[in-house]
Amino acid sequence: MKKILFYSFAVLLYACEAKTTQQASQTTETVAQAQEQQETLTPQNSTEEQIKGYWVGMFGKNKINITITDLLEDGKVKGYSVVSGNDRKFEGTYQVNGQLYSFEVKEPGDDKYDGQFEFSINLADVEPKLSGKWTPYNTKMAGKTYTLDKKIFAYNPQVGDYPNTSTQLLSQEDIENYIKSDLRIMRNEIYARHGYSFKMVDMRTHFDNQSWYIPMTTDIRNKLSEIEVKNVELIKRYEQYAAEYYDEFGR
Repeated sequence: MKKILFYSFAVLLYACEAKTTQQASQTTETVAQAQEQQETLTPQNSTEEQIKGYWVGMFGKNKINITITDLLEDGKVKGYSVVSGNDRKFEGTYQVNGQLYSFEVKEPGDDKYDGQFEFSINLADVEPKLSGKWTPYNTKMAGKTYTLDKKIFAYNPQVGDYPNTSTQLLSQEDIENYIKSDLRIMRNEIYARHGYSFKMVDMRTHFDNQSWYIPMTTDIRNKLSEIEVKNVELIKRYEQYAAEYYDEFGR
């Protein structure tokens, strides 16, 4: 009797293990099929994501952001450029040769600094770059070449020399001993964290040389926090005070 019960239990255990093995096999097969399907879908999505976005680097003496917003199936492309306080939309076409994407895009032409961009992105590279040339419509202006890196922009209140201007409400004691030039950088650094593109040459030169800075837009008024708005107002008052009472005599 004991032998019969033992053999019955052994048969039942074997059957359970076989079922578990079959289920595991089916699960593995299902996962493999899902992965295969995902791999089939990924290249198109990943290609678009690798192309679209912010491409940032030096454009002559200034930092430029060439942003690709739309990569359409009919070979059309849309985007915009931000440089030197100018924010210009562009449209054009692209061609694909293997993993090499070549673009020709044009700005509207209603601004004296508008022109045509020709650039390429090779996705076969370990770290793809956007490289090309810009030809101004104004034939009296010189063209430019550029090589840009893909960047991700995220507002970060901790970057810069004066991060407290974005994180805490400033008092008179916090800024009263700064000279005018430092106050000016302090105030404009608040704008720079939000990606403001500067027209002023000195501020543009200063922030273009900051690794964290990306020119994103020419209007950041709606992006400032309540703390930043109040700090900007306070700093402006002290900039005027420094100009009237300190700059003439030095400190």
